[in-house]
Amino acid sequence: MKKIALSLIALASFLFASQAFAHVSYYNLNANNPSVRAVTSNIGWSDAADGDWGDSHHAAWFKFTWL
Repeated sequence: MKKIALSLIALASFLFASQAFAHVSYYNLNANNPSVRAVTSNIGWSDAADGDWGDSHHAAWFKFTWL
């Protein structure tokens, strides 16, 4: 009975948990707007996504296509 109660509590905690929200934004680099294309810091997507756990709050989404 104890296992069933713990299982129900665990299931309820997953059902009522909220999703995490990221602190990143997407910029269209193909736009002709110079403020979007300007470099404002030395933090890029590779620094925020590499193995030493860089600060992902300063990263931006990037988009590329394979031709």
